[in-house]
Amino acid sequence: MGQNAWSSHKRTPCTHPWFPGTRTQSHCTVPHLVASSTSQNMSPAPTLRPPRRVAEVIAPTSTSPISEAERWARMSYNQQYEELYSNKPLNIKKVVPKPSKEAQMSEPGAGTIPMSDVATVSRRNWLFNRTWNKTDLLYAAFIGGMHVLACFAPFTFSPEMVALFFGSYFVTGCLGITLSYHRMLSHKSFTAPKWLEYILAYCGVLAVQVGQLWVSVWVQELRRGVG
Repeated sequence: MGQNAWSSHKRTPCTHPWFPGTRTQSHCTVPHLVASSTSQNMSPAPTLRPPRRVAEVIAPTSTSPISEAERWARMSYNQQYEELYSNKPLNIKKVVPKPSKEAQMSEPGAGTIPMSDVATVSRRNWLFNRTWNKTDLLYAAFIGGMHVLACFAPFTFSPEMVALFFGSYFVTGCLGITLSYHRMLSHKSFTAPKWLEYILAYCGVLAVQVGQLWVSVWVQELRRGVG
């Protein structure tokens, strides 16, 4: 193989992929030619230029949006409360994860309960520096009136009154709140005929604890893992 062999292979393009027009043996399709007597007639290969340093391009990291459950899990208790109760009517079937204790701790004015890692924030002032609406005034008059009447209990003491106290407490507290509102309506621990369910729910109304709204609030607490 001599000049003819080189000429036949020369028809194959022999260029560097980065630098057009530059021949290289490492990227050339021409087979390696063993030195022979005829190889002296070949022209020497041009000197290769050093490859240029190509700037490394880093693709930007794509930040996928967080899921709805993760967004709720990052909220504090107050933030979840505001978002849940800002939508009317209240969706009592919405399931949300437990609020973040760290987010709750960072709320302005947050304070911890003694011997607990739970932080609480007062949503509004109880007595002073607050706006009183009609509902607030009605509740304050009712609860205040009950406490005023309770001051006369020593003057009306009798075994019958003590029995009436325990009887009314059992009907309103045990049957109405504990059995009906809590176990039956909130936790769905058992079912009862509708006529019995209504009677037990009415016993809960007699306890004067905002009626059926008690169940809605408690269900939300359960869905957040509080109750």
